[in-house]
Parts: sequence; C-alpha cells; structure tokens
Amino acid sequence: MKISSDAKKIGLCLLLSFLQLGNAWKQEIEVPVKVQYALFLKILSFERNLKKKKGSSLKVGVVFQEKFRISSMIEKEIRELVGDGTAKNATQKRIEYTQINLDETSVQTILENQELDVLYIAPLRAVEVSSIRDIAQKQNLVTLTGVPDYVKDGIMVGIRLKAKRPNILINLESARASGANFSSRLLKSATIIKK
Repeated sequence: MKISSDAKKIGLCLLLSFLQLGNAWKQEIEVPVKVQYALFLKILSFERNLKKKKGSSLKVGVVFQEKFRISSMIEKEIRELVGDGTAKNATQKRIEYTQINLDETSVQTILENQELDVLYIAPLRAVEVSSIRDIAQKQNLVTLTGVPDYVKDGIMVGIRLKAKRPNILINLESARASGANFSSRLLKSATIIKK
C-alpha cells in the first residue's frame, strides 16, 4: 500500500506537534515566581563569592523569549518583583535588573556589553540551555531557574516541588565549573543533581 504525500505531511505534523508538547512539558515551572524570587534571594546569600564582590548592587539578568507566552509572563513577574531597583537581597545589595530577550539579542551579546553576577533562565523554546550554561560558566555567573529539568542541563540552581514544598536543586558540577562557593549549610538542605 502506497502512502500519499498528504498522509506523510499529516504524519509529520502530528509528530512535530507531539515533540513540541513534550518539550513544553519539560519547561514547566512547579513553584510560583513570587516564591522562587524569595528563595533565590536567600540562596544567593549562601554563595560566598557574591558576598565578597565589591559594590552596592547585585546585577541580575533574566533570559527569556518575548514571543513565548510563559517565558514572557515569568520575566514580567520577576521585573515587577524587582520593582524600581530598591529591592535588596539578603546581603543587602540593591538588585540591578537586565532583560535578555532571546527574540532580539543573545546572552553572549549582553555579557559582552554588561557585567552581570546572576542569570535567571525562564522557560525557553527551541534553545539549547547547555549553550547558555557554557557562556555563563565562562563568565563565572550564578545561574538560576524555575524549570527543574534545566538543572540537569547544567543550570546551577533550580527549584521544584517535592511533597508539596519547594525543594532546592543544585548542580554541583556546574557550580564548581562557574567558581561558585555555596555554603555547606545550603548544600545539606538541597538536592544535589549529578549528570
């Protein structure tokens, strides 16, 4: 039996739809952004190298895609939480916020033009998270995400739900590669992710 070209096209469309759904599922966040934000501010206070950095501000970049609805919504929530720049983290440093819209620019371009301390990665579509990891490691940045699967891809710190409570995930290999120095107190309370 010969399969028509229309049937092949329909089959291909169904396969692509299935793959996109699978990829979207992988990018879900489990913990509300407001809770993530509070936890990440606390987590950053346990990173010894950030505490030692001079200056009164902590420079945070948020990687997102404006045309990907969930990504754009999360970036907007974080921007609103940071507010007018008077928000402070647990080390009492003012937070400076930078948008990194991958629909308009690249992480590499932003990092060449600005010095950042931290990158937050929102859910992304058709982007290799490992490429962001590689750039961040070269710059010795702390990387954070609310997408638990991204921690397996090398993002340093993530948050997931475990027994209906937020659980901190740390990719220790990525942390070491970036030169991060988390306190043992944080590491004991986190789930360590290994490749």
